[in-house]
Amino acid sequence: MVRCYYIRKRATPNIASPYDKWQGQIVELERVALNGKQGHGHTSTAVAMTLKALHREAPWIDAVVSYADIDQNHSGTIYQATNWIYTGVNNANTRGAFIVNGKKMHPKSVHSKGWKQSLLWLRENVDKNAEEFITKGKNKYLYPMTKEMRKRLEILSIPYPKQRTEGKE
Repeated sequence: MVRCYYIRKRATPNIASPYDKWQGQIVELERVALNGKQGHGHTSTAVAMTLKALHREAPWIDAVVSYADIDQNHSGTIYQATNWIYTGVNNANTRGAFIVNGKKMHPKSVHSKGWKQSLLWLRENVDKNAEEFITKGKNKYLYPMTKEMRKRLEILSIPYPKQRTEGKE
């Protein structure tokens, strides 16, 4: 069973601005989770059904954005199977998290604990061995909901990345 298709308008506050759209015309597909061992076929079918329902229920949405986390060894196979437009890697070689007390923590989680998002501050006040986690980035995919938007976004398209396997390129 495929579960948890979560589309949220404000996951990324300025998600619409690069496309000259207002917030809400471009939304982010935040979570795609496969429960069990059904494989990508069921998941891509569920994503396609979700996009179709979204288009029917929210016709003002021009595009959906989603990301595949390279640090999790995700290339975006589901998005490729459902004909999304790949535009490259975002936020590569940036601080993606902190390692505090041996646990990887998103900077927002650090902030929500009342801690400063500063490696020096964390080392002085929480964990002397705290580290920054530098991310490989996320593969960015766009799904146009209209023919006009597909034409606009196709000029940004680059070839799909290949699935990486541990120890192989």
